[in-house]
Amino acid sequence: PNTMDPATSTLGAWRTVLASGLAGGGQSIFALDVTEPGDFDEANANDIVLWEFNDTDDADLGYTYGKPQMAKMNDGTWAAVFGNGYNNTEADGNASSTGHAVLYIVDVETGNILKKIDTQAGSAGTPNGLATPLLVDEDADFDVDYIYAGDIQGNLWKFDVSSANPANWGAAWNSGGPQPLFTTKANQPITTQPQATFHPDNLPGFMVYFGTGKYLEETDNIGSGQATQAFYGIWDKNSSTAPSIDPD
Repeated sequence: PNTMDPATSTLGAWRTVLASGLAGGGQSIFALDVTEPGDFDEANANDIVLWEFNDTDDADLGYTYGKPQMAKMNDGTWAAVFGNGYNNTEADGNASSTGHAVLYIVDVETGNILKKIDTQAGSAGTPNGLATPLLVDEDADFDVDYIYAGDIQGNLWKFDVSSANPANWGAAWNSGGPQPLFTTKANQPITTQPQATFHPDNLPGFMVYFGTGKYLEETDNIGSGQATQAFYGIWDKNSSTAPSIDPD
């Protein structure tokens, strides 16, 4: 991203940033400036570490299994985009009061929240969590227009971030609250990043592909009695009309 050079305080210097979560090790996303490998030294740690975003910054953040995605947004800001992960209601002093699946869009230079999009899906008793998002640039102008991400309760979400004003970013469909693009049969969990392509017959919208399943809980490695999982390919017509898709 095109940010400030921490060594010279020069604006407009191209930098390379690494961002990661902690999986089951913690509820945090961190970012490092890795532009100059020769500078990797404890003495330069303050310049290399850009920020850490954890559940003290926002209690809806859970265990960060997903991979942050970095790209330029339509307001001109370079951002790290990530789902909130799992078990955010754990009683650790910063427990989520909602258990909702949440998408975070944060400034890649500062870690400040540009936009938090709450799907309102989940509850304190049955917490939800959003997995690794997919960022889509529809018009090839190098800015993110749409974001797809699945949650552990089987919802595939589409977020519209095509506006230059972050206040307008949110779930692509909202009828009495955010509505998912698609929900899997029997709420099969989506814990991996979706993939998307243009329609093979040059029809409008995108084909979105994703599989289901999870390997997160103690019972997930039992060889019998597991729920049937599936691989899905759905056509998002990218229209203003909310989708109505029967997973059966």
